[in-house]
Amino acid sequence: SSGTTVNQSGLIETVGSGIPRIDFQGNTKGSLLLEPSRTNLITYSEDFSQGNWIKTDVTVSSNQTISPDGTLNADLIIASPTTSTHKLQTSQSVNSELYPVSVYVKAGGYNNVQIASWATGANYINFNVTNGTVTKIGSVAPTIYGIESVGNGWYRVWANVQASGSGTVGIHMISADDSVWNEVFTGDGVSGLYLWGAMIEANTFASSYIPTSGSTVTRVADACNNGANDQVINSTEGVLYAEISALANDGTNRYISVSDGTNINRIILRFSTANRIRIDSVVANANQFNAETNVNANQFYKAAFSYKQNEFKFYVNGVLIGSSTSGNVPSSNTYNVVAFRNPAGGEIFYGETRDLRIYNTSLTDAELQALTTI
Repeated sequence: SSGTTVNQSGLIETVGSGIPRIDFQGNTKGSLLLEPSRTNLITYSEDFSQGNWIKTDVTVSSNQTISPDGTLNADLIIASPTTSTHKLQTSQSVNSELYPVSVYVKAGGYNNVQIASWATGANYINFNVTNGTVTKIGSVAPTIYGIESVGNGWYRVWANVQASGSGTVGIHMISADDSVWNEVFTGDGVSGLYLWGAMIEANTFASSYIPTSGSTVTRVADACNNGANDQVINSTEGVLYAEISALANDGTNRYISVSDGTNINRIILRFSTANRIRIDSVVANANQFNAETNVNANQFYKAAFSYKQNEFKFYVNGVLIGSSTSGNVPSSNTYNVVAFRNPAGGEIFYGETRDLRIYNTSLTDAELQALTTI
């Protein structure tokens, strides 16, 4: 299906079905973005005047500034001149789950926003959208949260907070960095926050933005297939190189593989369930080499695995992670498939790929170090 990405101009754009999503967020070098299926449970993600947003002592002034998609369609949420809480709550039924909530926010007189549970006053998080910082976390801390600058004064903030029995979570205006949950303060009827692009996802991390305008919307899972063939891959020696980032430490294996289309003969570069980047080389169903090192989600790594008979080396970010002078490689013309998944299917690579190469000769240590140095 269609999906969004950040283009070279730094704007969020929608890319049609069947077209690779090349993401430039935070970098001048684009990345192939591959994500699992996700549904935005908020039915009006950009129009906060709609009835699906429960408003408490705020007014909504529509289409007041340019949003992260480059359009004049971002709303200003103004704190009413009363001594009260000033917030928006979702009205979608999301049960009582700990789902990630995300929204794009820009200062509009107030500098702070709070994403808060409506089930417990201890489960909330404050963000400063002038300097891009997390400023306070409730005693029941969200397990997933973050803030990211997207340009022109806009920040995307996200956190997983506990929905109440009626399904609500809150986006609160607050007066200071260290404001308490559901803060009561006096608005001036003028100042507020610009909001755009709200999401609630029934999963474990916030994914790329899914716009909605009257109903929930599902983005189907990305898939990248049909890579390479035995005319360009030397099975007896070579290098698999990738500059990649995992979307989240979500407890899954995320594979990039070079193989004969099965698990019998394969090279697997993966982010593992243990939050490690790992290489495995298997020939005739027998393990020949493996090595791994710790990694963080949403951080790019340059990894290179050099292989030939009795010579294996694995480098990550310029550092030799492991090597061996014993082990077999397949016969020529064995490797003929490159895939963003397990060769036998499943364990799909969900993440970002800036670069993927297969060299048809092995490389020296100096070459591997130079290739992978950040």
